[in-house]
Amino acid sequence: MTRDEDFLDLAEQVTSGIYRRALLITRDPHLAEDLTQETLTRLYVNFRRLRHDENPRGYAFTTLYRLAIDRSRRRSSTEVPIGSLPENQSPERQDDLRLDLERALADLSPEMRALVVARYIDDIPVRQVAQLLNRTESWVSTNSSRALARLRTSPALADVHH
Repeated sequence: MTRDEDFLDLAEQVTSGIYRRALLITRDPHLAEDLTQETLTRLYVNFRRLRHDENPRGYAFTTLYRLAIDRSRRRSSTEVPIGSLPENQSPERQDDLRLDLERALADLSPEMRALVVARYIDDIPVRQVAQLLNRTESWVSTNSSRALARLRTSPALADVHH
C-alpha cells in the first residue's frame, strides 16, 4: 500500500470516533467538524513519521484533545452561550441519558470536558491523560474528582440518580 492508501485506511477507522469526541468536548457540530478536519490534517502531515508499531489511533485522539484545548484557550473570549439545548424527541432512554450527559458536560469548561471524555469515556489512565493534556498526574486526579462532583450535582443528571 502507498502512504496515501495507508492514511485513508486509518482515517476511515478513526474519523467517526474523533468527531464523536470532538462533539462531546465542543458541544458544537460545526466546531467538532473543524476539529475533526484539523486532527486529520495533522495526522496526515505527520503520518510519515509514525511507525507502524506505534498507535496511530492514539496519536489521532491525542492530537484531537490538544487541538480542542488549544482552540478553547484561543476562543474563550468569543464563546457565546445558547439559551437551551434542543429537545430530543426520541423515546429511547439511552438517547435521553446521552443528552443529559451532554447537558451536564456543557456546564464544565472545555478543558474539564476533555478531561472527563478522556478519563471516563475513553477510559484512559491518569498518567496518559496527564501527558495528553500537558498536566501533572495530581492535576488530572484532582480535577477529575472535581469534575465528577460537579456532574453528580448537575441538574441535567438529577433524574439519573433517582
